[in-house]
Amino acid sequence: MINKPELLSLTEQQDLEQTIKIFDEQITDEIYNRAEFYEVEEDEDTLLVTAKLFDAEGNQLISIDVEDYDAAEEVLADMFDLDDIEDYDESEDDEHDYQE
Repeated sequence: MINKPELLSLTEQQDLEQTIKIFDEQITDEIYNRAEFYEVEEDEDTLLVTAKLFDAEGNQLISIDVEDYDAAEEVLADMFDLDDIEDYDESEDDEHDYQE
């Protein structure tokens, strides 16, 4: 993972560095402080990868185009310490079940 760059190939390391640079340039301190969840999607036709950040209520804060799906997930989960938006969706389901 990120903490063990010696296990990455040169290409993987470059993808990771490029992804970090893109996120660093586009994610402001305000967005970083509000972000709780992420989602990474890849368009099957264009292969364009989009990372989205969401606040605690599930509101989208930003959408960022990146080069590598795996690098985006790794950076958002490990470095930014965000949870996958699916975790938010599941907690909403649990909360809804509880309220019924």
